[in-house]
This record gives sequence, C-alpha cells and structure tokens, in this order.
Amino acid sequence: MFSSKQFFGRWLPAVLLLCGVFLPDLLAKGIHLEKLNPAEPLQLSENGKVCSVIVLPSEACPVLRFTAQELQMLLKQAVGADIPVTTQPESGKVCIMLGEGFYRKAGWNLDQVPLDGYVIRSKGSRIYLAGRDDPRGDPVREAGGWCKWERGTLYAAYDFLERFAGVRFYFPGKTGTVVPFRPTLRIPAMEIVEAPDFTVRKYLSGVRPITGRPTVPMWYEGTPEERRAVIRKDGMNRYRLRGSSYAAMAAHGLAQLGYVTRFAKTRPEYFALTDKGERYTCPRLGWDIGNHAGEFGQLCLSEPGLQEQVYRDAKAFLTGKSAAEAGIDLGKKNGGVRWPGSFVPGYFDAMPNDSFYLCRCPRCQAVFKNGPQAVNDHVWGFTKALAERLKKEKIPGRVSMMAYNPYRRMPSFNLPDNIWLTLAAVGPWSIGTKRMESDLELIRLWTEKLGTRIGCLWTYPGDPYRQFADLPMMTPSAVGKYYKQLAPYIHGAFLEGETDHYLFQYLNFYMFSKIAWNNSLEPEAILKEHFDRMFGSGADAMRQAYDQLERCWLKLYERACAQNTDKGDYPNEIERWTRIYDEAVMTRITRLLDQAEKLTSGQKEALERVRFMRRELFGPMLAAREKWAAERHLVSDWSETVPELNGGEKIIIDGKIDDPAWKKAITVPFRHISGGSANGVPSAGTLKMIRDKDHFYAAFTFPAVPADRLKYSAGKGKKFWFESEAETLILPGNGKMYQYACNPAGEVRTMIYSIDNLQLSSPSEQKSRARIRCSAGRHGWIAEFAIPFSETGGLRPEWKANFGYVEVPVIGNPSLFSWSPYLKKSFQEFENFGILRFSDRNLIRNGDFRLPQKNGRIPFWNASKAGIFALDDNLGQANLPALRGSFLSGGRFYCAQQIVGMKPDTQYRFSFFIRPDGLKRIKAGRGGAYATIYFGKQIMIPDIPVDGSSGRTKIVKIFTTGKKLNPAKCSMTIGVFDVTGKVYFDTVRLEEIGKP
Repeated sequence: MFSSKQFFGRWLPAVLLLCGVFLPDLLAKGIHLEKLNPAEPLQLSENGKVCSVIVLPSEACPVLRFTAQELQMLLKQAVGADIPVTTQPESGKVCIMLGEGFYRKAGWNLDQVPLDGYVIRSKGSRIYLAGRDDPRGDPVREAGGWCKWERGTLYAAYDFLERFAGVRFYFPGKTGTVVPFRPTLRIPAMEIVEAPDFTVRKYLSGVRPITGRPTVPMWYEGTPEERRAVIRKDGMNRYRLRGSSYAAMAAHGLAQLGYVTRFAKTRPEYFALTDKGERYTCPRLGWDIGNHAGEFGQLCLSEPGLQEQVYRDAKAFLTGKSAAEAGIDLGKKNGGVRWPGSFVPGYFDAMPNDSFYLCRCPRCQAVFKNGPQAVNDHVWGFTKALAERLKKEKIPGRVSMMAYNPYRRMPSFNLPDNIWLTLAAVGPWSIGTKRMESDLELIRLWTEKLGTRIGCLWTYPGDPYRQFADLPMMTPSAVGKYYKQLAPYIHGAFLEGETDHYLFQYLNFYMFSKIAWNNSLEPEAILKEHFDRMFGSGADAMRQAYDQLERCWLKLYERACAQNTDKGDYPNEIERWTRIYDEAVMTRITRLLDQAEKLTSGQKEALERVRFMRRELFGPMLAAREKWAAERHLVSDWSETVPELNGGEKIIIDGKIDDPAWKKAITVPFRHISGGSANGVPSAGTLKMIRDKDHFYAAFTFPAVPADRLKYSAGKGKKFWFESEAETLILPGNGKMYQYACNPAGEVRTMIYSIDNLQLSSPSEQKSRARIRCSAGRHGWIAEFAIPFSETGGLRPEWKANFGYVEVPVIGNPSLFSWSPYLKKSFQEFENFGILRFSDRNLIRNGDFRLPQKNGRIPFWNASKAGIFALDDNLGQANLPALRGSFLSGGRFYCAQQIVGMKPDTQYRFSFFIRPDGLKRIKAGRGGAYATIYFGKQIMIPDIPVDGSSGRTKIVKIFTTGKKLNPAKCSMTIGVFDVTGKVYFDTVRLEEIGKP
C-alpha cells in the first residue's frame, strides 16, 4: 500500500480562502497514481447474485445522491441485478462508501487533493469513493450549464466504473454507453489517486442561433421529448467525461457587466464613438448588425471614467461583494442581478466585447493611427493598468484576459503576474499547417512573456457559421495529437465545437476529455479501444470509414488553415461535392459500412452500433450529397426554350432550311461525344429548333464531311443503324420514347419504346405522321424534321429530348455527336437527355442574355457600374451569350433585376451556370462570385462565393418563400465582391415548383 507521504507529500493546496472569497487554484497539477492488489479481491457479484451495497450518508447532498443513482444504474446493467443503496454498511458484503465524510471517518482526508481530484481506496471489505462535493450543486437540476461546483465523488464513481466494470462513456444514450455484461464482478484491492493534468477542460456542443435552423444540436435516440432534452443529455456527458468544475476563461466579460443598461444615458462617454459621431450603445451601429456584439455596445478604453468604473467592478467582485451590491442589474433577459457566467471566483474577466470596434474619439485615434501593434498595446495597456492597480492595493485574485484579434499580438511591455491569459487559436484542424506553426510560436512567446503556462487555450473546432450542416467533423486523431502537443504550454483548453448534429463531434469531445485529464495517454490507443469496444469484429472497417471522414474534413479546412490569417477560406459547394466528398469517397464509405455490417452479423450489439452510425453519423452526409446531385438534375444540365412561329409563318419540309421562318429558330451546336480519328476531334454540326401550334421542327446541318465521304445506305437494310444517320429522340412524359431517324440518302426510321421502371422496352416500328426530308452533297448534308404534337400526346409544357448524329466515314473511325453533352455510349440513354421547353416559365427576364447589348446596357439588367459587365458570344449554353464580368480591383459589383410574379408560400428552383476565370480573392476567407435572391429575406447562392478557375458549372438552389411576401420587393443579383479576374454567368433561371 502507498504511504500517506507518497500519496500526499508533494501536493499543493487546491482551495484558498482569501477575504472570505472561495478561490479555486486553477494551476494544473495532474496526479495519476494507482496500486492494485489482486491478492485481496473484492466480490461485487457472482453469477448475477449481488454481494455488495452502495452506502450513502444519511443526509447526502444532491451530488452524492446522483452518484448513487449512476452507480446503481450502470452496475445493474453490468452484473444484471440491482445493488442496493443503503445508509449503513452491511457486514459480509462489499460496501461502496460514497463521499468525503466516510473517507474522513476512515482516518484519511482530502485536504491536499487538487481541484476535481478524487480518491478510490479500499480497506478491508469497504471501497471508498471520495472527492470534494459542493453541497450547493445539483447534477439533476443544473445539467447542461457550466456547473461551477465541485463533484469529486461523482468523478470517482465514473472512474471506478471505467476501471473495474469496463464501462465507456462515448456519448449519452444506449448506443454510446458501452457496459459489458459481467454477472461475476470481482475487483482487486486498490489505492488510486487522480487529478487532471488540465484544470480547464471545457467543450461547447451548442450551435449559433440561425433562422430556420435548430438552436441546439440534433439528438439521435428516444422519443421526440427525449430528443428535445439534448441540453440535459449533453450536461450528463460533461459529467461522465469529467469536465472542469471551475474554468477561468476570458469571454468578453466587460460586455456582460450591463454597461449599456447602467450607463448609456448617464455616461455616454464610456462608449466608443462611431464614424457617424454617435456612441456605440445599441446593436444597430457598425458593421455587426445582427451580431451579438452590438447588443452590449462597444467601449472607449481611453476614457478615464470607464477605467475607474471597471476597477470598481473588479474590486467588488474580487472582494466577495454580490452583483446587487455592485449595482449589476442586467434585467430578466440576462439572468437578473448576478455576476456574469464567465466570472469564476477569484478571476475577474476584463476582456472587451466581441468584434472589437476601433473607437473614433481623438484619444483612441491618436493611438490607432499607428497601426496594429498600437491597437494591440492600447487594449493590453488597459488590462495591465487594471491588474497593477489591483495588485498594488492587495486585492486578491487575478484579471482574466484573452489574446484575441485585434489584440492577439505580444504587447511591447511586460505584464504583471496577476493576469490569467486565455489565448485564441484555430485548434486541431490547423495541425500541420502554417497557421499551426504561427500559433505555436505565439504560444511559446506568451509563455516566455508571462513566465508560466497559458491559463486556457480557446480553440474553434466547430462548424464555422454552420456552413456545413450535414458533414461530420469527426477528427479524433487530429484532436488528440493537437492538445497532447500543446500540453506543456497550457493549463487547459476550451473546445468550441458548434455542430448541428451532436453525434458529429462525439469522438472529438471524448478524445479531448481523455487527453485533457491525462496528457500521457496516446490518441491511437484511445481510438483502438473505442473501435474495438463499439464495433467488435467490424472495428477495422469502421475505423477506415471514420478515418475517411477525418481526411475529408481536414481537407475541407486545408486552404483556410494553410493561410496565416484569421479569416477562414472554405471550399464552396461545387468543390466540396466534386473534389472532397466526391462520388469515389461516398462509394468507399458505403462499401466499408457494408463490410462492417457483414462482419458483425453475429454480434447483436456491435451490429446495432454499426447500423446506428450508418444512419445517424454517415447518413446525413450521404443524403446531403444525393440531394445536391438530385438538385443539380432537377433542372436538366441541358435545356432550351423553343420559340414559336407567328400564325402566318410556314416551314416547308424539303431538306433545304431556306425558309425565312428558320431565321427565328434557335441554333445550338452538337457536342462531340466519342470516336473520331487520331488527328483530332471532327467538327460538329448545328441544330435549329422552332415550333408552331401543331408541330415541332428540327433541322440538322452537317457541313464537316462531304456526303460522298460517308457510309450510308438506301433501302430498308439493317445497315441503317450502323452507318451515318441522325436521330431525334423524345420523351414527352407519357411513358413512351419516340425515335425519329434518317440518313443522307433520305432513308427514315420511326420507332417507339415503352418505359417501365426506368427501363426501355424493345422498340417497335411505328407508322408515323412525321415529315422528314434530307439533302446531301459535296458540302455535307441537311435533315429537316416536322413532328406533330398530336403523335406524342399533345403539346406539353416541356419534353425530355435529345438529338444525335453518327458520322461513319468511308475511311476512318466513327464519331458520335449529341446535343446533350452528358451522353456516354448510346442515344438511348434517356437519363442523360436535356429538356425542351415550349412555354418559358423563367421569371428572370433575359436570363439567357439573348437580347443584344445597347449603349453599354444589358436589357432588363441593372449594373452597379458601367463597363464592368458585358456580353460575350459563344460562351454560354447552346452557343448562347454569357454575361462576362472583368474586375481589376476589390469592391462589390453586380447586375440585378426586379423579379415579377413571385408568390408567397411557394417553392422555387433557381439555377445558373458559372465559369470563374482567374478569380483571386483580395482578402483571405472572403470574396468571390455569387448570386442572391431576395423575397423578404436574402439567400446567397452558393453558400460560399466561387473563386479560382474552373469549368462551366451549374448551381441550383430550391427554396420556399414565406407566407408573407411583398411581390413588389422581390429581386435577384449576380456579381462578385473583393476579387480580381473574370467570371462568366449564363442561363439564369427562376421557376415555380409549386406548394411546398
């Protein structure tokens, strides 16, 4: 057994009593001591028969009562029977004694156990679980809050369950709480002392409030009521992962002291002066409209009166005065009369409000004009003066402050030793990047400046502004390596992990908590144990699937973290789904999940967990990509609106296309799909399309190869389908496909197919009323088609259709041409056809930019600046014009138009094509090409503006208008901001889908 000297001789006190104020010692002092004696076993159960009891003090505090409940519940799952909870030990049974009281009666004490530490110690048939427990704390009532009260015995109980019953707390609920069934539970005698290496061990799983999105992470098990109890379940997870009971973290403390409420009217000089000459006392000033930073105002740190007021508040808090005595009344909205949540006893949070505003008053501007270092020193000078004054007057405690932009740099002067530093850093996703190198250097410099480790590292491994709602941010390897690497420099860390799905971060939270408690643990060992215990024989396959998630997410952040900047630069949705979470990745993950299910088919619990993860962790991502792919094809990637002839205009079908009416037709090119000689791609022909009320007309022109150099046959022979021929294929939406074909000899074939379960039937030749004529000569050949609407079920709003041509030269290889560029092998691939529209439902006027530019103006479009936008021919869809924007410097440039005809409570589909050409962002993390739709609220499309250079890509967004809509105030824009280079837009469409 360990001696008392071995156990306690080197520990420092964890609790100080200064001027009547409870002041927890937040300096990390980790202890991990264990001695086990298997020669003296303690029998808790045998073959499901209980040999033990849980003993509570007769007047147990809420922490101890909750500890007994947790022990009883989890041990019952382990051994298969209830272990009774009593208030007295029972002879002949192993007694699990809970709390410091029993421990002291046994002759020991916890006087030198560090904050959050505990002891697990046996003596005879008694096992003592003991730590300091605050009688004011109630785990049931307060689950989910920061819970600033000690609960050492509860932590001892969770450690006991992990060590001796094999329980693992990966995440709350049946699936994530692993409790091996052990009807016989025999454990060794023990002497264990534990205290965490990090004093600050906090994570945030909450989400930023965004309209139309849940304000708490989506849960995954139980009834709807249980899913809504996510905050309580998350609080339970904080207990089980042994999070900090106290954590001094600077978190905009000055913003939480109610200065706007207290002084906006009586002391307006306390607040920053804006460039409009107003005092910053409300949320509607500055660029941060809607940002919580505006709610609490912004301060003028040069103002002597403010400096004095902050000192008075700091003195009141650090000397134990109540918030009411200090005059802190924030109203019911902010919790009433209380000190703010970031104010840990003994630590006054002096950090300014978020989105720090550069005060325009003469005193501040005289400093700020000297650049970023001057801004940095001005803020730290304010903190230094406050800390030095408190120290001089012997006020106990420390000033908590964060190094945060724009005051994250090292100050050019020394700081007093009563400053407790929180440092903002990107976090685990920067590991291995330039930003990580920069952060690490700054961390080292700060530790040198302070002469001690940093109090808390505030990191941001969460979904930035909730842009990637359905992508799991599962990066446990990076999390473990990051905090382990930085452990020598910090007393603790805060992981700000916003996520829409709680499960997306569960293993990050678990890894962080384990490494934070014991820095010597190896991340790889933690992960191996996790996959083995969760997934049994499917462990390796699931590990590979998780590793794929980690690689994808880190690649998502690669560009942002590679830049040594403070603004993220993230891939837009095109890049995300085509370069990171692409089809190959989705296929690999699906294959691994299939493999894991097969491997665990005989292991009930492991199989259930594999299926659970498939549904809840991987499912949203797989569904999101499918949805994205589906949205791209809801409007075909290839479409045209066919113009209509006036009543008196006629098309004569004679194979010559010299009728004046053909001049009103649209002309589109054929695309080369495959084949051709090794010397290059043959030239494609063109297609003209027009209609009247009774017929659809198409005219093929093939000037590339003289007809006498092509293979084609007259007569009804079988060679027709294997030689040069042109085809029109129509799916009018009646379950059939119509095929009209001809060759240069004028030979015609008309076929009809049925479509059943997305499969074509064998064709049958139809007796058609279509008129088809050809002409051929040395300059190529022409084919004219007139197809009656009555033959295809009548005139419909649109057809799914395609037009193709096989060129078989006398000498050389055949070539395949198609109107739709998505064809792969044959003309019968109807899933890759385009769309022909016979009535244009597009609410965007001149969305195809067909109308010619006049005097620098583009019809129906209003440009923000003349000369920035112009029309370019032959760059858009089907040889139509594209809108080209050329940008030499930063700024915001756009073309806009009012939208006529939008309706309330209606679903719409908005789409456009975009081709960026050397778009370069001027500012890291922002800038690019985009479109917006405004209908009472504004939607940016895509969610992250496009930059760089890429091929022509279609963007699709489906949205629903609100029930209240002002039709006169609907509009849209296409444009750029903060970039140089060029971008091309074409085929801009907005179409009504119907009621949601």
